[in-house]
Amino acid sequence: MPHLKNHKFMPRFSNILFASLVVFAAGGIAYWQIVVSNDDSAAVPSHSDKNTLTHRAPRVAPESIYRKITDPSVRWEVRVDMLRRMEADKLKSQDIDTLFALLRYQPEAGQEQNWWVVVNEIMEQMRVQAIGSERYGKEMLAIMRDQSNPDILRDYAVQHLGQWVSPRGKQIGQPSEQNPDIIRQTAETLAMLVMDPETAHTSISGTSLMVLIDMKGGGVAEEIINPVIESLQPWLAAALTDSNNTSKITRISAINAIGMLQLKAFAPDIRNLATDESADPSLRLNSVATLGQIGEASDIETLKTIAETDTRLQYAAQAALQKLTDKHL
Repeated sequence: MPHLKNHKFMPRFSNILFASLVVFAAGGIAYWQIVVSNDDSAAVPSHSDKNTLTHRAPRVAPESIYRKITDPSVRWEVRVDMLRRMEADKLKSQDIDTLFALLRYQPEAGQEQNWWVVVNEIMEQMRVQAIGSERYGKEMLAIMRDQSNPDILRDYAVQHLGQWVSPRGKQIGQPSEQNPDIIRQTAETLAMLVMDPETAHTSISGTSLMVLIDMKGGGVAEEIINPVIESLQPWLAAALTDSNNTSKITRISAINAIGMLQLKAFAPDIRNLATDESADPSLRLNSVATLGQIGEASDIETLKTIAETDTRLQYAAQAALQKLTDKHL
């Protein structure tokens, strides 16, 4: 695969403190074993039918498994189990059209939360079984880019597409995106979502940033990912200080991204946040951890002082101090 180098798995979150602060929308991605049988031969809409894809469920027979998937009277656990039992080799082309269409189905009022669990499972099953693999990347990109979609739907698409173009952990070796142009578009679209003012107060920005970091450490060709990471640096610089236009959780993501990417040019800004007693405690906490990753030997004394004088930051400072000491002494 010319667009990939050797996979090096990078954990999504480098420390427990960060994991407790960065929240993905409405639950994480599940890694479930799959398979679902389907004997439905009912007519389903083409994926080119814009109205069907965007506003309503596919037209299928009442006995169809797909009807049950959108039926709010059927417990979501049952619907998820139906999806887990799909068998990719038994699906017809119109079944695959329907699965893609279901990603844009609009649930009834009051059913939104349960529906997103089902949507997440559809994305998961299609990804790990390579159902509609020639379209999967394009469809996820379209969902991510469409600002009219619910934030949670776009956020899930970000996560699943990230794993599709750059498999991690147990996913390495499973089917994945083979088109370098889709991989490039994914990286560029993620960067756009990170920097888009419209996503600054949603989870999409932080999730996109973490996925880009995974892609950086997960095997995507350097000629694709490095220019995208470089394009983020002005945004990262602004996120450290711009509290009016960037949410706290996104700023925390930026702080931790700087540490994960080892962007030492930002050390002065991180040091200022770590030592600013008037700064938000969460920002200081993560700045202290990042200082342990990119700081200089002179920061050892700074971290010692923080550990000794601020009980709220004591443990974070001690962990950062140990990391920095191991690096410089």
